[in-house]
Amino acid sequence: MGVAIDEKIAGAPQAPSSPKSVIKEENNVGHIVMKEFERRIANGEPVGQWPPNGSCLRRIWVAEMQFQNALNSLHQFYEGPIPGAPPGTRGIFGKVQTIEELTTSILEDDRVARFDNTCLQKLRLCFALEQQQRNAIGPGLSPKETISAYNSRLTAARTQANGLADPVIGGWNQVRPALQLSIRTSLMNGCILGALGAPGSDEPEFRRAVDLIEEARKMWPMVDGAIRGRTLEETFLRGVKILLAQALIKSYQHTPTSPSDQQKKLDDIMDIANWVIESFMRNPRPPESERRHGFMGDDAWWNIYYAHYATPLAKAYTFRGFVYSHTGLQIDTDRQEEYCIKAAHEYITAASWMSADEPERGNAIWNGIFTMCSSEAYYRKEDLRVLADMARGVGKWCDGYFLELEGAPEHLGTTALRDVLMSDWYPDEDENAPCMVGMMRDIWKERVEKYGEKEEAVGSAAIWEAVDERLRTQLLEKMGWNN
Repeated sequence: MGVAIDEKIAGAPQAPSSPKSVIKEENNVGHIVMKEFERRIANGEPVGQWPPNGSCLRRIWVAEMQFQNALNSLHQFYEGPIPGAPPGTRGIFGKVQTIEELTTSILEDDRVARFDNTCLQKLRLCFALEQQQRNAIGPGLSPKETISAYNSRLTAARTQANGLADPVIGGWNQVRPALQLSIRTSLMNGCILGALGAPGSDEPEFRRAVDLIEEARKMWPMVDGAIRGRTLEETFLRGVKILLAQALIKSYQHTPTSPSDQQKKLDDIMDIANWVIESFMRNPRPPESERRHGFMGDDAWWNIYYAHYATPLAKAYTFRGFVYSHTGLQIDTDRQEEYCIKAAHEYITAASWMSADEPERGNAIWNGIFTMCSSEAYYRKEDLRVLADMARGVGKWCDGYFLELEGAPEHLGTTALRDVLMSDWYPDEDENAPCMVGMMRDIWKERVEKYGEKEEAVGSAAIWEAVDERLRTQLLEKMGWNN
């Protein structure tokens, strides 16, 4: 039954979206979303009404605003004569903290990232000036050595203070900007290589950024977050680990190495996915104090929740599905079914945490269908048909925004599904068969009842009602659900 093993491997789930070099800016999703936002504002629509909170387009809109501000700062960099200096003396001029602005926007949603030759030239100037101003430690030292060197600077600052002012604050005022630049420079280099370099060339830079953050968090666990800086916060580390996992997936698929190295990549991806999920379970929402009393307000608080909590969680489940599927599809034993079942659960869980207008939701569902149909386990046909209808319907919410996805080839999950639905082997009844749509509905309910999300933001009713009525009715009757 199903798809031959070599076809399974060839059609196995692919990497999620990642930053791309976009020559024509008008084709970038961030640019398209911003144009639509400006059109609506010009027609009198209140600010904040569109894109709605919780949507994929909302995250992209927020990221695009940040990215455009960062690009404006970047384009102000230039090299020229230094006023008052001897003739021929030249310097670099521009806004310090531009690297911070760029990386912040990319962590909000990496799909807004695009770089042309002008940007790359300006970035060279930006790196040089910020390095000079911050006195940051470069890549010559290992992450552990780098953090040790910064700790020595803090010790020296306390010694020099000799009881004057606050030696802790004074030392961190010097070290924090340099440390953040060391981390964000590796992050920025990874983004550039991910957009313009060979697959996998971004992985060492993202790994260095992760290692720097983790070494710093170990070195100064008791230092208040407001003192040591944003780059050492758990949500920041979460975002960088997501980028590292995406880089590892691209490397696994496009630059395969020895079997042991390939397995190491899968192990690293799974470790990241598990850490992100555990991180969410420990701290599933931004601090309530910032929501009630902080400067952000409720709307901005939810922006942070979706960008830095719910979305990384969905990606982590996708990563686990990727590892299980690629592990299972490469073995032709009884355990293949076990891995495929696990992969399907992870992919459908990921889709359940994604917004209705997230194009990766369709990809996650198709990957789930593919791994379901590639195993010898039984799944309800009514369940498969509803999932497929959901996957096909994703374009209803995001067509016209993600131009780079238009014209994509048919997902192999559609072929695997047709095989199953036309197969005489497939039994008609099995009361013990799992229902993936039921699991999805349970997660939607949990998001509302446990995590406090609004149903409109979760999009569960809209997604469910968009399913073909005949297919929906068949599944309702099969499962004995009321609605």
